[in-house]
Amino acid sequence: MKQNGMEDINYLFSKIKELALKDVEELEILRKGYLTKSGDTVSSVFILREGVILSSIPGTSGNNVNISYMDEPGIITLLEKEDINLVKQPYNIRVESNIAKFYKINRIEFWKMIRNDPFLQGHVRNYYRQKIDENTTRLKRQVSNNRKGQVSAFLYDSARKFGAIDKNTNNVLIDLIITQETIADFVGINNRTSVTRIMNDLERNGVIEYVDRKILIKDLDYLSVFSKSVL
Repeated sequence: MKQNGMEDINYLFSKIKELALKDVEELEILRKGYLTKSGDTVSSVFILREGVILSSIPGTSGNNVNISYMDEPGIITLLEKEDINLVKQPYNIRVESNIAKFYKINRIEFWKMIRNDPFLQGHVRNYYRQKIDENTTRLKRQVSNNRKGQVSAFLYDSARKFGAIDKNTNNVLIDLIITQETIADFVGINNRTSVTRIMNDLERNGVIEYVDRKILIKDLDYLSVFSKSVL
């Protein structure tokens, strides 16, 4: 995370700690547990404190459409007008790390805090800009890449986000268990066997390898070509 982003989060957390105890709850959820599901009606804003979560929406054919991973502390979703107490959640929010920790904050009190603090107002504006940029990049990749390119771009991004580099070999281990079903739901491939064929092809060509259910990237440069294709 960029330093100024970390400063923003630290400041946000310090202001949350000033809220009344009745307006803030600390949550811990284990891997594969859900913070919210699409359609849930809630009166809270959720902040990720620690861990990795996956946002998705239900697809029309019964599968999920994965939107993004989040692995850095920050606001998870901000929806509807500020003065609305109850809102419907559009996303399934599932924990992908062994455990994730959250703040659950009363919506009305959260927005009062934002309105009274120009610094936090800027943080919220940055949040919206970041989400727009992420969605734009994702849509461009779907248009500019074929299926293999989409899978390759996803693996490249995952290596950048979760990768642990072996300095002796320059191989990058994606330090998160990512199933082929998860990959398919990220890149919009309904036929899971297509992802299996693509992953097998990448493995045969020495681009990836599986190590204890995790993906080892052996040729990051190859994958990077598909990530850059949106520029």
